[in-house]
Amino acid sequence: MLKRQAERELLEAADVLACTCVGAGDVRLARIKFASILIDESMQATEPECMVPVVLGARQVKIPWYYVF
Repeated sequence: MLKRQAERELLEAADVLACTCVGAGDVRLARIKFASILIDESMQATEPECMVPVVLGARQVKIPWYYVF
């Protein structure tokens, strides 16, 4: 119980969270709304993996320019 409360407080206070696309679907992040996401190494992630944070409410998706052809 104490561990969960500490995790929740840390996640809510963070300005930036780093995780994998699939990790964005973790239950600990379920109540967090992402204003924007950056998909790094997007050429290595599958399309369904990239959709996880988008489906969870991200309003803006940023993919580094060197991946856009």
